[in-house]
Amino acid sequence: MLKQLTLAATAAFCTVAMSAETAPAVQTLPKQGYVTIASGDYTVTFMPKSNYRISGFAYQNKELFISRGAPSGTNIVPAAAEKLISAKLTVDDQVPAKVTYAPVKGGKVVLEREALFGDVKLSVKYTLTPAGLTWSCKYKLETAAKKPSYFYLNTMTWSNKFDEYFFSSKSVKKSGKLTSSGSWAINSDVEYMAVYDSVKKVAAVTKFVTPIPGEMRKSSIWDHKAYHKYFLMHKRPDWKAGYESPEYVIAFSAVNAEPGEWQKKVEESVK
Repeated sequence: MLKQLTLAATAAFCTVAMSAETAPAVQTLPKQGYVTIASGDYTVTFMPKSNYRISGFAYQNKELFISRGAPSGTNIVPAAAEKLISAKLTVDDQVPAKVTYAPVKGGKVVLEREALFGDVKLSVKYTLTPAGLTWSCKYKLETAAKKPSYFYLNTMTWSNKFDEYFFSSKSVKKSGKLTSSGSWAINSDVEYMAVYDSVKKVAAVTKFVTPIPGEMRKSSIWDHKAYHKYFLMHKRPDWKAGYESPEYVIAFSAVNAEPGEWQKKVEESVK
């Protein structure tokens, strides 16, 4: 599944690069509420009032992560409030003139956003296909007044219904329980990871399509009682104006599996 997702993401990136040569269509997007996109068994929501950050991800109507007022995405500490530069929604390579609150469905739905977050200009792209969700991000240091203390390149608020986790770090596989204890889990650079809901019998899978350098906690899950929040603590580059990052890519998908076989299903999905 993730192999298909990676191929779909590559095709999406090529399409965006080609279309960038032509003037984009004028598009009206909602400023409040939620914008929902859907493809195959997957649904994603975004919050316009939070600069079109992602706020939910579901598979076959099973909630995988949701933010409810605290949208996921990049976080920099300390930094000035994020300012949205632009947002655009593309459906099967077409730019609809107006997007409403009705779900936007397609074979490939892309939400692109640019924002200024303190010294950092972010270019973020969410690509949804029947194979799952791909997140890509690159950034540029517009200025470099002061190096931040923490640079969370990506955060995801996973549902607190997930009660197990599994990951591969340097090809070593490890697993554990999520008990809402407030502790931290994983704390490693990983190739892929998954969380599992033993009641709904669904695993949410995260694959790092491109390696993303981490520091301190690196990839970690805060095992909070309200949510099981994922943090990717990105290794801060030399904080010099003009620095441009590579494009980092993460693929998200889901698999249904019985408790005794879910880790095997996850491994099969990332091959």
